Amino acid sequence: MASSEKRETQKGKSENLGKIVGYILATIFFIIGCVTIAIGVNIAMVPGKILLLIGVGVTALTVLFVALQTWKIPGMVAKVLSVILSILLIFGCYWANYTKAKIKNMSGIRTQIDNIQVYVKADDPANDVMDAKTYAFGILKELDRENTDAVVKDISDEVGVSIGTYECSDVYEMVDALYTGKVQAIILNSGYEGPLMETEGYQDFQSRVKSIAFKDIEKEIATEEKKEELIYGENTLTLYISGVDTRGSANVNSNSDVNIICVLNFKTHQILLIHTPRDFYVPLSISKGAKDKLTHAGGHGIDVSVETMELLYGVNIDDYVRVNFAGFVDIVDAMGGLDVNSEVAFSQDGYYYNEGINHLNGEEALYFARSRNFENGDRQRGRDQMIVIEAMVDKATTTDFLKNYGDVLDKVSNTLVTSMDYDEIADLVKSQMEKNVKWDVQRYSVDGFDSSGSCWSSGSQVLYVMEPDQTKVDQAKKYLKQIYMDEVVKVD
Repeated sequence: MASSEKRETQKGKSENLGKIVGYILATIFFIIGCVTIAIGVNIAMVPGKILLLIGVGVTALTVLFVALQTWKIPGMVAKVLSVILSILLIFGCYWANYTKAKIKNMSGIRTQIDNIQVYVKADDPANDVMDAKTYAFGILKELDRENTDAVVKDISDEVGVSIGTYECSDVYEMVDALYTGKVQAIILNSGYEGPLMETEGYQDFQSRVKSIAFKDIEKEIATEEKKEELIYGENTLTLYISGVDTRGSANVNSNSDVNIICVLNFKTHQILLIHTPRDFYVPLSISKGAKDKLTHAGGHGIDVSVETMELLYGVNIDDYVRVNFAGFVDIVDAMGGLDVNSEVAFSQDGYYYNEGINHLNGEEALYFARSRNFENGDRQRGRDQMIVIEAMVDKATTTDFLKNYGDVLDKVSNTLVTSMDYDEIADLVKSQMEKNVKWDVQRYSVDGFDSSGSCWSSGSQVLYVMEPDQTKVDQAKKYLKQIYMDEVVKVD
């Protein structure tokens, strides 16, 4: 009898202990659920309805897990489920915080970087500025003088003597001075290399020189209010999308090969893309009326590109998005490829594209977007770039996109920078999740006439340019006005 009573007592204690463990696990699950909801509120991307459902679900399951502890088998099941669901919620919390950190890292960027290089000839024995302290350094007389003077001072401080400088009127004169031995080194903003290497006789610049030093100079971009003389819409967001090839960070100033105005209208659920060819011959915002290629604006800063586009179309641009082509391939691959609707059949570097739908991986999409292998060259390339953007929008607004969400976020955060604040991006994501909007994308590309002329950034050198067709520009302005006034835009 004593032994039987002892066993019953031990069994009772074991059952009570099992209940206590169950209650503890249920409590932990409830606490983790509350933390999950708090994190969901903090990241500001999850719709309130979803958070409410999570709250109701966590509460109901907690009550159920506690109630099931009355019975042995159901109690064991409840314990296992509470552990599994707690782990899933912890994983969800991790991803939520990870997402916020990644997006904050690439958003709200209101600085830009000028990359200043010190070059000598490729066969020069100098490997650093100490080796070159007795050299004559070619510098630009007016362009980028503030950055140049800062680098001259840094070099002089490092070598312990004031270095000798030789002023040149433009980049070409400075490079010629290096080639002919008039100077032994030059100080050049890498953003100015684009115009240089577009010019006959200078395409091999990078193979003829080597860098012995560089300095990244970071500057704040001034935040501007809407300009009264420029139009905008109450229900719209206007972005300037810039595509660049840069060394390193996407906010290093460089020629902008892609120049697209993207307007989202949240009332009509339309997106209007206006493409402007890189060689469009227009006054830059800092050139005092002198004309230049649009692409060269990027070498002077993303703010100059934005202001130049505002001047051209008479619209307020809210924010910019700058994408480095170096990571574009990885982004598309992480998305699982894109279904791109090509207007024409063509081939490029071994890749063939059918007229109609093509499923493209990252490298195929990059060649598709950058090919000029057409009779109308950059004109078709601009349309193809907008087609790729449309395909990315379509993919990003599907539930399938969530399968590769983490990989895409990793690639994007290393390749893209935007002036949009985190809260603005979070609102867009939340709105899309709540409404599941199918966006109607309208595309238009302005055009011009092949010509040649000297550019403000390149001095007296004559380069290929595209004189704007004003009727096309005016048509783009008409479409922009329509979308700002909440009219349905139909591009002909």
